[in-house]
Amino acid sequence: MAAPRSDNVKEIILAKTSELMEETGLSSISLASIAEACGISKGTLYYHYKTKEDIFFDLIERHFREQEQELIAWMDDLSKDVSVNRLLMYVLDRNNYEGALRMQVLSSACFGNEDVRHKVLDIYDKFRNLIVEKLLERDDCTREDAEYIAWMSLLLSDGLIVHSQLGNPAFDPQQFIRRTEEFFKDKI
Repeated sequence: MAAPRSDNVKEIILAKTSELMEETGLSSISLASIAEACGISKGTLYYHYKTKEDIFFDLIERHFREQEQELIAWMDDLSKDVSVNRLLMYVLDRNNYEGALRMQVLSSACFGNEDVRHKVLDIYDKFRNLIVEKLLERDDCTREDAEYIAWMSLLLSDGLIVHSQLGNPAFDPQQFIRRTEEFFKDKI
């Protein structure tokens, strides 16, 4: 099987993996099924990605880059209410996407894949720093508060993803996001 004529085989791999995830779910995806969907040999796939987790990580990294750009545009839009409670809602709402993929990557990071662990920690650090930086641009936020709000946003997001992926019948993610916004409206 010949590799497609493309300057960016990695992009094809990521796009086809995303399609497979929507069709079959994470547990059904193998490196062989990804190579077949891409129309490339397993050797070509292995040249670019050694493990399925590496592909998933690149998808997560791309997702976080998109989130960063969206957050910057949202916070810089002076016509919007960018109060802290709205920021929490914004981050929680957007971090709830691609939950299964994030859980797979986090599982790899937590249970033995040191390379993925370091990459995940780097992404969290960059995203946290972005939130802090954007909060510090406001006149009413101290560094200490900005750090706390950034961590709270990320930790709430992770908990939201866990319970969404568990399919917890006692938990309504959208209701939680709305309630979080209401709760923090007058507090911070």
